[in-house]
Amino acid sequence: MATLPMRTDCALSGEVLAEWTGGRWIGTPPDALRGVCLDSRAVVPGDLFVALPGTSSDGHAFIDDAKNRGAGAAVVCHANGPPRLPLLVVGDTLGALRTMAARRREEYGGTVIALTGSVGKTTVKDMTAAILAEVAPTAATRGNFNNATGVPLTLLALDTIRAFAVVEIGMSFPGEIRSLVRLVKPHIGAVLNVRPVHLENFPDIRGIAAAKGEILAGIEPGGTAVLNIDEPLVRALPLPEGIMRVWFGEDASADLRLEANARVDMDRQSFSIQWHGLVSPVSLAAPGAHNRLNAAAGAAIALAAGARAEHVTAGLAKFAPSPMRSRLVRLVDGSLLMEDCYNASPDAVRAALRTIAELPVNGRRVVVLGDMRELGSSAEEFHRRVGDEVASLGISSFLAFGPLSARAVDEYRRHMSAGRGAHFDAVEDLIARLIDDHRAGDIILVKGSRAMRMERVTSALLARFPATEPPGRPPR
Repeated sequence: MATLPMRTDCALSGEVLAEWTGGRWIGTPPDALRGVCLDSRAVVPGDLFVALPGTSSDGHAFIDDAKNRGAGAAVVCHANGPPRLPLLVVGDTLGALRTMAARRREEYGGTVIALTGSVGKTTVKDMTAAILAEVAPTAATRGNFNNATGVPLTLLALDTIRAFAVVEIGMSFPGEIRSLVRLVKPHIGAVLNVRPVHLENFPDIRGIAAAKGEILAGIEPGGTAVLNIDEPLVRALPLPEGIMRVWFGEDASADLRLEANARVDMDRQSFSIQWHGLVSPVSLAAPGAHNRLNAAAGAAIALAAGARAEHVTAGLAKFAPSPMRSRLVRLVDGSLLMEDCYNASPDAVRAALRTIAELPVNGRRVVVLGDMRELGSSAEEFHRRVGDEVASLGISSFLAFGPLSARAVDEYRRHMSAGRGAHFDAVEDLIARLIDDHRAGDIILVKGSRAMRMERVTSALLARFPATEPPGRPPR
């Protein structure tokens, strides 16, 4: 999947930019700029290029490239030599980007929603936006622009046409969410779950919970927190005074309860949710029990924002998973690919495994796993547990790539015949084995952390066995 360009449409003027940032123009300030761009390669003519410092390169080195691609101006910390385009000189370009985003947020008059969680953030963000779009025009984070640069770009794109804005906030270390939620100023804040992700940056999972809980302190006075009642660490998060609370989950006392009546087929799954006694049917193209809970979370957030039950039913019926996120693709020979390789954590892998175990299938269930990253000193133990889970679910074939995944294959082989599991040092060898062993009617799960680039596996499989009409296509 191509990476989204780090830019957004955003009408600005040079005069407004100087006022917002306190910067000083060198050259004639532009009357109008088309958008804001952080990568010179993605500049659209008329953009404002923001030269950010980086660990491997400095945006100031690409100002000429931005100019050659049509940039109308640039934000810089310093100017070297005669400028080739108008330059807004500031003390800190990232700080200026944040200030611009904060000012745009102040101008926005709609309802702002911010959500975070260890897994499922992007899916819940998209589900929430799909429901709210049934109510009124809705803006949402593009892809997973959920970090120190992505969140400001999301806010800069806000306009008065959109009645709702759904903003995803991620984190890798303590304090990151606190910093970003100060910009977002949400009326509704949600914590979806707390799981062992980014453990290398935290002492334990309670530290992760505290970092996720930072979003609650940023909710606007009189706002609402939407929380997962099934997770003890989420239930224990402190809530600021005056903030209302909405619980979602499977617990009988939840405000929005996911009912245990799911019917699963190859194309869609159907189930019900109950909101304060009102039962609503849901038909969803995304597979798996975890996506049922994601749908419940999205529904709770949207209902808290003013949606009605009919909006929930209609919006979720139209929802389709993004590429590489639990997306089912039917191949030309009748086999099924579950493309879920955007990222991976122990809980996300477990959810994906249980999804393919739940789906009806005529052939074998095949799992292709890449390493799970950022698990700190517990990494090998988490991979061994995955291997045990794969075996306990009776998966017919288990192929893995990456040094840590070798531990998963070793554990799988302890329970299953050795020939069913194989570990590879090179992804090309794994692909060759997968294609050579492929059978019509199989269901193949491909999962791994972003750094493993497991889309190389799905691309090769699709090149050999092209996709046909994907199952779960939303109704026209």
